[in-house]
Formats: sequence, C-alpha cells, structure tokens
Amino acid sequence: MRFRNSDVMVHLGLNVETGEFATAAEVAGEAAAEFGATVLEIRRADPEAGRTGFLVDVLSAMPSCADRRT
Repeated sequence: MRFRNSDVMVHLGLNVETGEFATAAEVAGEAAAEFGATVLEIRRADPEAGRTGFLVDVLSAMPSCADRRT
C-alpha cells in the first residue's frame, strides 16, 4: 500500500477483552467503519504481556487538509 508524504496517518490500538473471536471481529469492524480503515489486524493478546482477549490495530490514511482544498 502506498501513501503520499502529505497523508495524515492514524493508528488505533484496541484491546478487546473477550475470549470470542466473533466479538472481537465485530468491535474491529465497527472501529474500521468509524475511522475509514485502510488496514485492519486482529490477533490474540499474549497474557504473559499483561493483556487478555484480542488486540485490534486499525490504520487510517487520509489526505491532509491542505490536499483536500486543492
């Protein structure tokens, strides 16, 4: 995936504390829709790292305000 140097990048990291992948996927889908996700990743959290459930990464890219005016 290619981005312009002037694009605004937003990265959200969510911890969805559930044992059910379907629940984590639903939360991830809602976040992706809300923020216009370019990339979405869901993975099981590592309990030894202090997290339970699933980790969701949402990446959004959008043109900067200056680019949208042109």
